[in-house]
Amino acid sequence: MAVNKNQRKGKWMKKIISACVAFILAFFVVNGIMFAYERPVAWIDTPNGASRAVRNPNAMLIHGTEGYSISKIDSYGFTNQNYALADEYILMMGASHSQGKEVTISNRYSTIVNNMLVDDKEELRAFNIACDGHFLPSIINHFQSAIENYPKANCVTIEIMSTDYSIDDLRNSLILADEIDTKTAIELFASQSSVKKAKNMLKEYLPLIAMIKNHIETSQKLNSSGGG
Repeated sequence: MAVNKNQRKGKWMKKIISACVAFILAFFVVNGIMFAYERPVAWIDTPNGASRAVRNPNAMLIHGTEGYSISKIDSYGFTNQNYALADEYILMMGASHSQGKEVTISNRYSTIVNNMLVDDKEELRAFNIACDGHFLPSIINHFQSAIENYPKANCVTIEIMSTDYSIDDLRNSLILADEIDTKTAIELFASQSSVKKAKNMLKEYLPLIAMIKNHIETSQKLNSSGGG
């Protein structure tokens, strides 16, 4: 009897180990596929900066859930072509529509405008500092910092998807930072703690985990707001 019990126990252990190995293999296969489908890039919130956040410079952003695009983040932490900034330029502000990470680089409106302004020169005359969730109240709040960070801008465009904001949102947008943050994206990411750097690395190299976490957070927000 003892032998039979041990045999059954051994069989169950083998099944459990096999299931764990299969799960781990499946996870890494799907995670590998995610590198070509949806790969997020770490970002840092910049409450006193030119935009509400910057992404990890020189990282590769792959976005396939709302269209498809592959973007290399520029040295400023945004999704521009990695060209030198011209002596004078249009400064483009806005949210994800202006950012254009849902479409190929050549189809982004900032790229189209830039190509209309340059003659085969690898320079940016249309400089896009848009980022996710950077809507009108946020743009107003960051406007002064944006101008101080990019003083050579001779024109500014602003994406206005809606003007339907509460009085509190608009009032809060006028509360400006006491001190403008002029640190570059490279400096911001270099100054992070080891723990934060590790989290950012996991986000970029384990995109499947990042996507699951994002879906959970989105679902929680919808439930708390009564949506969905």
